[in-house]
Amino acid sequence: MSHVARRVTAAGTALALALALLAALAAPAEALSPRIDEREPVFGGLVHERFTVRLGDGQVARGNVLRIDTGAEHLTLRPQLARDRIAGLERMVDLDRRARNRGALAGTNGGFMLQTPTGAPNGLYVEDG
Repeated sequence: MSHVARRVTAAGTALALALALLAALAAPAEALSPRIDEREPVFGGLVHERFTVRLGDGQVARGNVLRIDTGAEHLTLRPQLARDRIAGLERMVDLDRRARNRGALAGTNGGFMLQTPTGAPNGLYVEDG
């Protein structure tokens, strides 16, 4: 895995935290003023962006996002289950290592699992159609 992809994967946790912060603060949409601080190509059609959002109360939230060109036929967006099973918890670095061995370029922590001892999905989970 390249240095850039490693940084993008590690940055995935920051994205999840930033999104959680934004949801928790529930600022009105008009109070948000997002700004892209840095944009870095990862692979053709895949870009890593660092962003800053100033909230209505003046607080600042920072995060990372991976943008995929949906027209890029050589890229596929695919969920990766922790420990390769429906219910499971796993460190992002371990999940990333396994996904990298399967050809992944970058990853981000989506945070769609419940923080229970089993790590069960938070709602409907569909993979491969």
